[in-house]
Amino acid sequence: MLIRIIRNRVFQIVFGAGCVVAAIVLFNDNWYPANNVKVNPAVVQAHNKFAYRLFKTMLKENKGQNLLVCPVNISMGLAVALNGARGETHETLMKLIGVPGMSDEQLNAANSDILRSLNRCDRRVRLSTSSLVTVQDGIKLFPEFERVVRQKYRADVMSLNYRSPDAASKMNSWVSSQTNGEIRDLVKEIDPDALMDLLSVVRFEGGWTTVFRKEDTHDGKFTKQDGSQETLPMMFLENKKFRYSTEMVNGWPVHVMRMPYGTGRVSMYVIVPIAKDRIDDFFPSKPGASPPALSGIDLEKIGFLAHGSSYDEVEITMPRFDLNCTTHGKDVLQTMGLGSIFDPTHADFARTAQYLSDKAWIGCIDQDCGLRVNEAGTIVISAERQSWVSAAFPDIRMDRPFLFIIRDDKTGLILFMGAVFDPKKPAS
Repeated sequence: MLIRIIRNRVFQIVFGAGCVVAAIVLFNDNWYPANNVKVNPAVVQAHNKFAYRLFKTMLKENKGQNLLVCPVNISMGLAVALNGARGETHETLMKLIGVPGMSDEQLNAANSDILRSLNRCDRRVRLSTSSLVTVQDGIKLFPEFERVVRQKYRADVMSLNYRSPDAASKMNSWVSSQTNGEIRDLVKEIDPDALMDLLSVVRFEGGWTTVFRKEDTHDGKFTKQDGSQETLPMMFLENKKFRYSTEMVNGWPVHVMRMPYGTGRVSMYVIVPIAKDRIDDFFPSKPGASPPALSGIDLEKIGFLAHGSSYDEVEITMPRFDLNCTTHGKDVLQTMGLGSIFDPTHADFARTAQYLSDKAWIGCIDQDCGLRVNEAGTIVISAERQSWVSAAFPDIRMDRPFLFIIRDDKTGLILFMGAVFDPKKPAS
């Protein structure tokens, strides 16, 4: 994520490197110590509510393209921005990502606990966040804003000459170092009058609790939204127990299955329509159409799968694939009713730096995400398709378009969300 303040008092936020996929690794049991950090469930719910609205809006406008987003990276960045906001701008952001009756201090403390919890996760999963604030030489942040950025949102602060020709390369070098080289050119250019940037990386690397054997991977057919098929490497797993359920979503039967990583704290949830011959009805291809799948999904049901459903033996067929996605969040957030924070006549972020007057606003919000799925595990998120074809036990086949969510089951926090329409193509 990148927060940029310009000398003409433009306050830009560019959320980048949100989801990073590097090499998939199974870590030793001593990788992270036990995590006993308690989080505020109301704040987790606020982040999840934002995630659901964001993803639903993006899918509605996605036109059948692959999708990958890290909602919590955006909502955490907006929480940072909230600490520099005043008046109606502050109220708008608090309504979107906050909890009624909660003060800035309480929200910051709760977000700090969430970040601490994520950074001390499953011993066999790496889930980490890192942030860097670069400030134009000679510019001073307000002490309270800098304290919150450093202490609550775990960001380092560094002075940078924005007029130097290598300013962008220094930022990109930091992003590259935090993403194992997966994202190298997040910052395309820098306004020489920029005052401040905040870059943030969320990185997830996890091995499946039950791994796929490479020798069982074989070519298979994936049916796309238009009914055409393509051949893909399909991973296969049989006679293994997973939590799953069959749900009715606005009259549509779907499968929801939980696939845990590591010791089971973080899981991928796959949401797949059962009727293979009506994929285009389930995922409408007409721009602006409301997908019945997303409009009816109950996020509480996903939480129930983590703790309340029983294990059953299944067969799983899942494509092996990579996704990369750049999300330009300004348009999405404006559609969600957040247009005022981008409006120079209404936005007010004057609590950020001593240089600013009341004419400061958000210029843009962008996020780069990457994902890799193979036999060992998933980095960031994995999507799959399911259908019932066996009387003995269900055959969960991800051989058609599907939705996916990666969730921290301990806190309930949604980390990543996505949709796969064509595994051979990059995300939109």
